[in-house]
Amino acid sequence: MKFKRLTIFSAIFCLFVTTPVLARDSADNRDDKEYFIYGTYFGGGLPYQLGSRLSLGLNADEDLSYGLEVSSASGTLSSFPTYSYSYSSSSYSYSSEDDYIASEDSPFTYTSKGLFLRYFIGNSFNILCGVSQRIWSVNAALGDNNDYSYYNISYDAKKATAEINVTAIKAGFAIGNEWTFDSGFIMGFDWIAYSQFIQQTDSYTLKSNSGMTVAEIESGLIKINDFIDKMDNMAVLIMYIGWAF
Repeated sequence: MKFKRLTIFSAIFCLFVTTPVLARDSADNRDDKEYFIYGTYFGGGLPYQLGSRLSLGLNADEDLSYGLEVSSASGTLSSFPTYSYSYSSSSYSYSSEDDYIASEDSPFTYTSKGLFLRYFIGNSFNILCGVSQRIWSVNAALGDNNDYSYYNISYDAKKATAEINVTAIKAGFAIGNEWTFDSGFIMGFDWIAYSQFIQQTDSYTLKSNSGMTVAEIESGLIKINDFIDKMDNMAVLIMYIGWAF
């Protein structure tokens, strides 16, 4: 345990102390090296955890860089039960499970492309601004997961499946540090990033339905849309590495 703590402390020390020292000429290096390319190593946001981001662009001078960013991700929106209960008697039984997002796991894909600009204040600290188009596609499983029987006649839970497509134009900003070494190696962190919708369109295609009303289906779709909005709005501790030349 002591060795593990020492290793973690050493890594943090090297990152936050050694890196700024070794890359103390970051501003000059950005001025000397016109082009850059880097990819995201990890980040505290669902698209960054499940996918990848690639950025490439130009250093206008030591204070300003701009470029193009593309990213993609895929995964599963899992169901999140808030509570469940059951009841039974000689003639009637009922079980219920209310879900926050979907009745079953729902696979999704995510793509994004956009333009960004970084303005540097000093050697490494920077403010990023950008605009992007983000597309979500979710194969959603909707339903209430409520099963019941009456006088030994079973009634299944209401269920439906639908493909949801959300296209959004978002504007965002981030603050972070980026170090460019003499060799051209780049390491950076966007400590916190936030984006907001400028425009959004969504549509869905109903694939199957077993007992759900239009209102119930739309209510489920709204829950999924709201969840996408929240998890795609903010990210923290986004680390990226790359090369300038």
